[in-house]
Amino acid sequence: MVSGTSGHTRLKTVSGSLLADATAGTLSVDTVSGEIITRNHRGHFAAKSVSGEVTASGELESVRASTVSGNFSFDIGGTPVDLVSKSVSGDLTVRIPEGLGIDLVATSTSGSICLDGERHSGISQNWKSAVETGPRH
Repeated sequence: MVSGTSGHTRLKTVSGSLLADATAGTLSVDTVSGEIITRNHRGHFAAKSVSGEVTASGELESVRASTVSGNFSFDIGGTPVDLVSKSVSGDLTVRIPEGLGIDLVATSTSGSICLDGERHSGISQNWKSAVETGPRH
């Protein structure tokens, strides 16, 4: 477990689990098959995975994520976000609060992309979009 770091923090694992809590600044995480959970991060976030799962939450100002078959899940709040995700077969889930804007570029060969509850799947998903959530009618 890593807690309370700021500046530039880099976490790596092959098959073990890692937890980062209440971090700030730039956080980079790399995993082969281990699980990485990041809670309450403020700042930039980068993730690379082969088959491990990566979950992150907080005021993520920018996100860069790439995976072969691992799943990514991001709960974003409090600041406009720039998110770029590339996947071969891993799934991407992004949850944002109502009224928050996000610039999203997501590419997946066969994984699904779920943005704020709307799932998009199929061969060669490629999203490039600026989204702002609002009240649903």
